Amino acid sequence: MVGKRPINHGTPGGYTTHQQRGEQPCPPCVEAKKVYDKTYRTSGRPQQLHRARATAQGRARARLVQAHKPEYDRYYEEEKAFLKERGEWPE
Repeated sequence: MVGKRPINHGTPGGYTTHQQRGEQPCPPCVEAKKVYDKTYRTSGRPQQLHRARATAQGRARARLVQAHKPEYDRYYEEEKAFLKERGEWPE
């Protein structure tokens, strides 16, 4: 068995390590996580990252649809028929 990863106490990573082990995080790790979370929330980065990911995902889907149009159309029709059978497709 491989030994447990050491905890870097007083850091957000230490907090995560505690949680991964199923332990209650120590006070220095809890405080470090609070500071990290507050900084992250107020930086605007979460919103920027969400928008960037959504844009990238949408563009990738559009490219996949164009590259594999016949398969996409077939899958779409199958899913639509499935939802209609279940009464979940709006008419």
